[in-house]
Amino acid sequence: MERGYATEFTAGDKIGLCEVTEVDQGNGESHYYVFDLNLNLCLTYDGTAWTLPPGAELTPERQADGIRTHYYAYYPWQQDKGMGDKIVTGLGSATQKPTGTPWTPREFFAPLIRDWAPASDQSTYAAYTASDLMVARGTVTKRTDGADGSELRFEMEHQMALAVIQVPTTKYTYTETVSGIETEKSYRLYTGMNAWDWWKENSYTMRRLMNPNRSERYTFTSIYYNSLPEMRQFGVQLVSDAIRPGTYLLYTIDGGKAEAKKRPLKEGDFYMRDGSVLPREAANGGVLPAEVQADCLGVVFWVGENEGRHWTQTAYLKGDYLLMRDHPECTRGMAVALHDAFQGAAWATGEGAGEYLYGWGKGFSGFTPAEQADWEAIDASGAGYGYCRSRLMKLYGAHYPATTFPAYNQIDTYADAHPAPDGSSGWFFPGQRELAMMCYGMTGNFSEKPTTRRNLLNGLFPKAGGEAFDGRYWSNFEDGTNAWTIDFAGSTAYGNKSKSDTHKVRAVIAF
Repeated sequence: MERGYATEFTAGDKIGLCEVTEVDQGNGESHYYVFDLNLNLCLTYDGTAWTLPPGAELTPERQADGIRTHYYAYYPWQQDKGMGDKIVTGLGSATQKPTGTPWTPREFFAPLIRDWAPASDQSTYAAYTASDLMVARGTVTKRTDGADGSELRFEMEHQMALAVIQVPTTKYTYTETVSGIETEKSYRLYTGMNAWDWWKENSYTMRRLMNPNRSERYTFTSIYYNSLPEMRQFGVQLVSDAIRPGTYLLYTIDGGKAEAKKRPLKEGDFYMRDGSVLPREAANGGVLPAEVQADCLGVVFWVGENEGRHWTQTAYLKGDYLLMRDHPECTRGMAVALHDAFQGAAWATGEGAGEYLYGWGKGFSGFTPAEQADWEAIDASGAGYGYCRSRLMKLYGAHYPATTFPAYNQIDTYADAHPAPDGSSGWFFPGQRELAMMCYGMTGNFSEKPTTRRNLLNGLFPKAGGEAFDGRYWSNFEDGTNAWTIDFAGSTAYGNKSKSDTHKVRAVIAF
C-alpha cells in the first residue's frame, strides 16, 4: 500500500525468491550457479512475517567447502515456470566472477526488468500494484528480537517509473446554525479529473507506472474544475525513459495546490460518487460533460434547518436519531438520486399491507438486543424521517417474512447498482419530511404546495444525465393500510394511498 511515495506490504502479498550458489575456486574467482531448487519460491506475507510454502526450506548462507548462498527476491511474484529465462544466467550453467561479487539485483533480474509490461489499464488499485516491479538481494543478519538464529532481509527497490498528475483541490467551508447552535462545516469540491486507465489515488491525484527501460510515449488529456467553479482542460505527454527507475515525476496542473474557500452548501449542488460536491453553477452553461455525468450520484435537496426541523436535532420536533447514531458525520445535506429506483411498485404485500408498523413496534416484545437498540432509536426519532422508518420496515420484515416491501426492495436494488460513497448514510427510502422537501422545499407546512424545489431539481436532473420527477411517489410514512405520497406532476397533490397501489420511488442519501 502507499504511504506517500513509499510502499508497504500488506497481508496476502507475495514475493518470488531465487537462490544463487557461489563455489569458491581458490584463485580469487568463483563459479556462480542457479539451480531449479528454490527458483521462484513463493513467499506470502501474513501481515507480520513472510512464510515459505509447505515443505520448502532455504539453503543455508554458508555451507561446507567454501560454498555460499546468495538470495534474490522480486515483487510481485509471477506464477511462471519459465522463470529461468528471466534471470541473468542459464539454469545450472556456471558464470565465473571474482569471489564475493554476486550480481546486483538489477543485473540478476535484467531480463525480467527489461520485458516487464505494466498494465495498460491501471484504473483499479489491484492493477496498479500488479504493474509495479521491485527487486532486492538479501542479507543475512542476527535476529533483531534477541532470539537465537538469523533473519534474511530484503530492501526492495522499484524498477518502474511513476508518473503522478495533481490538479488543485479545494475545501469549501461555511457555518450553519441548527437548534440555535452554530457549527462550522466543510465539503470537498469535485475536481472532475477522469483517470480512465490511471489509478486515482484521490479526487485530485492519479498515478501511472511505466517501464523506463523502454521508450514509450503516452498522451493523456482530461478536464478538472477549479474553485470558481470553472471547467479547465489539460494535457500531459509522458515519455517513459525520461523518468529514472525507482523515481516519480510529478506533473502539477495550474500549480496543483490545495486551497480553502468560503461557500455554503446549496440545494441544487451535485453530489458525486466520491463524496465530493460540484456546485450547481457548473451546469449554468448547459449539460455536464459525459464523464462528469458518470460521476454524479444525485442532486442536493435539503441543506440546513427548515421550519425548525433538521435530521440532526435532539429537541422538540426531533430529528432522525437512528441516522445520527449510525452516521453522526452526515450533517451537511441530503441528496436525491438522479433516477427513479422503479417505475411502479406496491408499498407492501402480506401482513405489512394492513399493519401500522410504528404501532406494531410499540407493542412487540420479541426483538433481539440489536433490534431493540434500533427500535429505541426509531421510537425516539421524529415522525416522518426516512432513515429510521426504513429500518422499521426492515425490522418488521425480519419477523414477518411473508410480508414484502416491493418499493423499498427496489431502493436496495438501486443501491447495489449505484454504490454510496464512504462517509454517507447509504441510500434509503425517503420519509414524509424528505419527500416534501424535494417537492415543496418545506418539511411540514406545505398546504399551499409550492413547486419551487421540484422545479429546481427537475431542471438540474437532465444536466447530470438523470430524469425529472414525473408521477406519484411513495414515502415510507404510513398509518396502517395507507402510506403518504406526492404527485410530482401537475397539481403536486399529496395524500395517503393504499399500500397495495403501485407508485414510483426514488432513493435519497445523507452526507
